[in-house]
Amino acid sequence: MDSESAKNAFNNVVANNNTNAGDLDNGGFKGIYTIQLGAFRRKLPNTDRFFKDFRGKVKIRNGNDVLYHYTYGKYKYKSDAEKYLVTVHKMGFKDAFIRELEWYK
Repeated sequence: MDSESAKNAFNNVVANNNTNAGDLDNGGFKGIYTIQLGAFRRKLPNTDRFFKDFRGKVKIRNGNDVLYHYTYGKYKYKSDAEKYLVTVHKMGFKDAFIRELEWYK
């Protein structure tokens, strides 16, 4: 997939918020996955230009450390998160990775 195709695929995911765990908002986070885009000591707004391609759909989460963690999406299946992670990497977030939501406070 070239970078333009990756960007188009990613824009489609973000526009439609195509994650498959939306029906789990009222339950716990065990076994639910997210893509962590980054973690910083200084708090950035989730609408910061660094996250502009995510159109404000980035979540700021507290972890088991002193950093602010920036995540995108909730996925019921790790394989779905892995599929979107490839696109996120191609968008320039080379250090992004998958983490279970239960890790965050």
